[in-house]
Amino acid sequence: MSPEPATPKPPDRTRRAVILATVGIVVIMGLAMFYVAVVAPLRETHWAVDKYHFAFSGQPSGQLIKRLGGPERAVRRLVTYLCLPRWMGTNRRGALEALGEFGPEAKNAVSVLVKMLGDAEAGVRDRAAWVLGEIGPEAKEAVPVLEKLLQDESWGVRETTAETLGLIGHGARKALPALREALAKCTMDTDVDEIVTIVKAIWRIGGKSVISETELKAISEVVVFGPSHRTTSRLRAIRALVAMGAVARSEERALEHAARKDQSKTVRAAAADALKKIRGEEPAP
Repeated sequence: MSPEPATPKPPDRTRRAVILATVGIVVIMGLAMFYVAVVAPLRETHWAVDKYHFAFSGQPSGQLIKRLGGPERAVRRLVTYLCLPRWMGTNRRGALEALGEFGPEAKNAVSVLVKMLGDAEAGVRDRAAWVLGEIGPEAKEAVPVLEKLLQDESWGVRETTAETLGLIGHGARKALPALREALAKCTMDTDVDEIVTIVKAIWRIGGKSVISETELKAISEVVVFGPSHRTTSRLRAIRALVAMGAVARSEERALEHAARKDQSKTVRAAAADALKKIRGEEPAP
């Protein structure tokens, strides 16, 4: 019985073509999977951040949540976007503003936000600090970095940072010396809003147990001596005294002065109303 003829081996050229085709298919499939798993979600996030303008209402945009797949997934995608290199995540401020709308639900982003507090762009530092304030007490691990940010070169960043420490509350008690140091550097000519924000932050952190006469006096000086063109600043100072309730009774004279002599009718009315609330004649809101 004669042996079967051996099967001829395919030429090397055919074998190479098969190998190249197989490798090509694998690469294409890998790229397709990478696109679906990574690139497409990032493009979707970038689109959503650029598309919508977020109102600071404390409520996440319904369109944003729907577009990004629910609150938890939206937060995760926004955090991923913020971790991208600068040349890829080009609208980081928009992403931060979107993230802040989720409030405490964005607590898993704290570590990323802490890193962004050191960003070279003041606007990014400001928005990162703002988001931490929206997260609130869950962001207390950021306090050591926020303390340092009270010395930032940007007044806007400093003011946002002080407000954020106040919103973190009791967990930011270690920042009280830094807040008082920042308050001591403020002047009535240029820093009236910062003065009000810092004193409010001290109050929020520890209430009447930590607020001092000096700090209450700083608020009342804004009411009386705040620049005439800064009506909003004087109103903020009045609202801060109302929030402190009976503790602010020592500053009634400043409110009486504003109620009688301030050049703004709105400020005069607000001061008169504040006196009633602080004296207990009318319940505070």
